Amino acid sequence: MRHSTAVKIDDGWHYADLGKRGGHPLGYCAEHPPHATEAEARECFGKWQRDHVRQGGKTSWTGCAMPACESPANTSFEVEGDGYMFTVLCEEHASIENAIQTMDLDGPAGDAWHS
Repeated sequence: MRHSTAVKIDDGWHYADLGKRGGHPLGYCAEHPPHATEAEARECFGKWQRDHVRQGGKTSWTGCAMPACESPANTSFEVEGDGYMFTVLCEEHASIENAIQTMDLDGPAGDAWHS
């Protein structure tokens, strides 16, 4: 079981992936010194997620993830390198901006548990 969260490491905050064998900073947090606050670390990883949303290709037909849309959808979007963050949108709503909205990535990163 892995837990992704903002965590204090040494003298500052990183958004990190934690597990039984320790942890490591994720996203942009892996590329710079720690942040002064937890909120900054969450904003940093949230920005990294938004910057790495990509169209993933076609999937089996399902319903569009946009609220109130009942159109069939088969265009997938994902956060690059994160198999847990994805959405499927119809042709009308297939955009990075809508994918960010339907994956709830339009703010600071929350916690995530992965097994």
